[in-house]
Amino acid sequence: MSGREQIEADLSEAQRAFLADLEAGQGFFKQLGAVFKGPMGWVGISVLVAAFAMVGLAIWFGWEAFHAPNDRLTILWAAGAIAAILGNGLLRLFLMGRMHQLALLRAIKQVELRLIKLEQQR
Repeated sequence: MSGREQIEADLSEAQRAFLADLEAGQGFFKQLGAVFKGPMGWVGISVLVAAFAMVGLAIWFGWEAFHAPNDRLTILWAAGAIAAILGNGLLRLFLMGRMHQLALLRAIKQVELRLIKLEQQR
């Protein structure tokens, strides 16, 4: 049995589906959806919920800043809005980093498969 046949025999159905998906390539929204799947999916979902909460907080704090009765409260509410906007940005950076990590993993798997194909051709 060749190396590729041995590897294919050892693959589970989930791994076969993953490898088939690798060959097809992925668009942005499919890559974003992959962040919410797998053993780390709950982290991606939690970060997305927190990012939406930050947007809500930023809107609320901004609204309160415009309707504050004095300058001190205006500054405090505006600082809260700015902090919420920055928090949202950082959470989204985490999601983009996770998307990049998964794309890199896909690329490594593709290289592994190509190396197996080259080994078989020898």
